[in-house]
Amino acid sequence: MENKSRTARQRARQEITAEILAAARARLADAGPSELSLRAVARDVGMVSSAVYRYFPSRDGC
Repeated sequence: MENKSRTARQRARQEITAEILAAARARLADAGPSELSLRAVARDVGMVSSAVYRYFPSRDGC
């Protein structure tokens, strides 16, 4: 059976996705779902809010 290793791009995407989710979970724990802000989550991971949409289709897509 072939060993299918992930590419560097795939690993980076997975790491960034995990960072976004962790930041969103932390914000949810602090402020609750009604106060969840995609812009704030993006800022927490060092991105602009529009870049997060490359990883998730919407705020509720996480």
